[in-house]
Amino acid sequence: METTPCPSLRFPDVQCFATPWPGVWRSPASRCPAGRPTAAEAAGEPLWFGVSGPLTGPSAQYGAQWKKGFDLALDQINAAGGVKGRPLRYVFEDSQRLRRQSIAIAQKFVADRKIPIELGDFSSPASMAASPIYQRAGLVQFGFTNSHPDFTKGGDFVWSNSISQAEEQPNVADFAVTLLKLKRLAVLHLNTDWGRTSKDIFVKVAKERGAEVVATEGYLPDEKDFRSTLVRVREANPDGIVLISYYADGAAIAGNWNWSASTSRWSRWAPSIRRNFYELGGEAVNGVYTRANFFPAEPRPEVQSFVAAYRAKYQEEPDAFPLTPMTRCWWRSG
Repeated sequence: METTPCPSLRFPDVQCFATPWPGVWRSPASRCPAGRPTAAEAAGEPLWFGVSGPLTGPSAQYGAQWKKGFDLALDQINAAGGVKGRPLRYVFEDSQRLRRQSIAIAQKFVADRKIPIELGDFSSPASMAASPIYQRAGLVQFGFTNSHPDFTKGGDFVWSNSISQAEEQPNVADFAVTLLKLKRLAVLHLNTDWGRTSKDIFVKVAKERGAEVVATEGYLPDEKDFRSTLVRVREANPDGIVLISYYADGAAIAGNWNWSASTSRWSRWAPSIRRNFYELGGEAVNGVYTRANFFPAEPRPEVQSFVAAYRAKYQEEPDAFPLTPMTRCWWRSG
């Protein structure tokens, strides 16, 4: 598999590599599946990286899952010798998924000479607000969950290996129109730059596939009551509803929908499926189609290695959010 190194002006001998290998974080001293250390524990001068993500606020659950993934990965890497004997460490700054916070964090990281790379932020808008700061400083910004089509246009120090919405939304449109045979679609989307851009791409492709988009409704990230929005959607008489959402708001929207008065079918797109979507939505989310880029019952050995290590450390089932920090970046020196 080919990889492309991210440049670092601060530490030219330190590079990060995008990798799709599930459950594998590789370093020179530990080129083995997660959970199988093979070398003496690292004890040299630490090698640091910075993380910008939400630990408080409405998206705190995602940051908490990130942290579990980072902690598990670093346990394994450092137990296996680290990077040429140097243990990996990280600084996690709470952005609350807010632009002003991600900007302040970027200023803090570029002033800290020990940090050669930043991972995050969780949302594309928060990351894109900070990109000019990282670009000017020559500090790599690796937004591994950032799927806005314009994110990596911020410069040659701005990187992501997340699937762009320019590729993802046509897949959603194909699923809704071609597979489910839906012809009159309503779209509910987060009213953010990411949500609006994703909606625009979906609407364009759905129309090209022959569907009619009868309604589009944006909502704020902290919105809780969707009843008035859903009244307008119902009046448009769609045969399918597409949600461009996170799991909490997607579950709330489904819960506000009067299923007994509708025959509409639902297709939900979100950065990842989480069990919380079903826990929060209960019976209301039955019949909602969704996607997942990680499934813990996948039989491949590297997936099961990760699942076993995660269960052992946290006594819970993993989803994609702790897995992503483990699989989206690996460090190499020399």
